[in-house]
Amino acid sequence: MRLLAVGLIFLVAACATPTQTVWHLHGATVFTDNPVVLGPLEEFVVPQNEADAPERALMFPMALEGDAARRREVGVGLSARLVEVWRGMGVFSALELDTETRVMSRAQALALAQSRGANVLLWGHLAPVFLGGGLGRTEIGVRLEAIWVATGQTYWAAAQAGVLEGGPVQDYVLARQQPRLPRYPEATVMAALAESLGRAYLAHGGGLR
Repeated sequence: MRLLAVGLIFLVAACATPTQTVWHLHGATVFTDNPVVLGPLEEFVVPQNEADAPERALMFPMALEGDAARRREVGVGLSARLVEVWRGMGVFSALELDTETRVMSRAQALALAQSRGANVLLWGHLAPVFLGGGLGRTEIGVRLEAIWVATGQTYWAAAQAGVLEGGPVQDYVLARQQPRLPRYPEATVMAALAESLGRAYLAHGGGLR
């Protein structure tokens, strides 16, 4: 029985990646980081031509649909996370996020992009958005459009959702597996979505429109 209990402890530790094990008098608690579960990525519009100049993109904070507390703050924070990931991936040759200007329409955003020398406007919406903090379920849905500023035409549009949720503590003979969430689960979900959407965009090749 003792060998079985020890074996279960090592089995739990092997299945939990990454882990942190805390030993107690009654056994061990293995902490596991919960993964982000991504929904299917849908591309509604895909590029047909190559751009004749490097893509310089301007983005305004994504708008939240429906009722959401701290709407502006959440939109700015999640947009900044996407921009951070896309800059690291080199999705555009340049990508600027304007968090100061409050745009009221897509037409206004296009005019501002043109005045700043951007040839791509990145236009996005967030829905649904459920922020569960360190204990509950966090779910974020993103819809993005890449618009060629000179024509005002959308040449790429995609949507995807991601979920990160806690789980119950699972007790074993001498060990318990305790799922844990990151300090800012919304940033983790947004990073996973941004990477997935960025890969989809880059899969069509560089210099798109």
